[in-house]
Amino acid sequence: MDATIVDGPADTTARVTSGGTNIITVSVGINRNGQGQCMPDPVPVPVGGGPVQLLFVLDDTAKDYRFVPSAAVTPINQFPQPSVTLGGQTEATLDNLAAKKGQFPYSVQLQHAVTGQALVFSFDPMIDNQA
Repeated sequence: MDATIVDGPADTTARVTSGGTNIITVSVGINRNGQGQCMPDPVPVPVGGGPVQLLFVLDDTAKDYRFVPSAAVTPINQFPQPSVTLGGQTEATLDNLAAKKGQFPYSVQLQHAVTGQALVFSFDPMIDNQA
């Protein structure tokens, strides 16, 4: 597999949409071992300020992959709905209630755009709801 290296975390500065929703971006890529990785890991999420939407975006190292059509990001607790894969399958969103402090593992499911082969993540990344 021909892949470049992810050098550092994505800009995870929370931004607010016109509707008042906080959005945190998570970069999803391929590391030098050919395995999936998310940056940052863990994803820092402030607790108590209302719901937060996590926006998972494939970076240039994952150009041959797409998020699976449904439930591409699957966490436990604090997440009222399954993730939504957006058009083109290069982005997925996940709503976090951000009401409870703690670390929550999640999995990401990608598939090769041509072959449909699944990309294996060697470990589950974390979402860290912080006070």
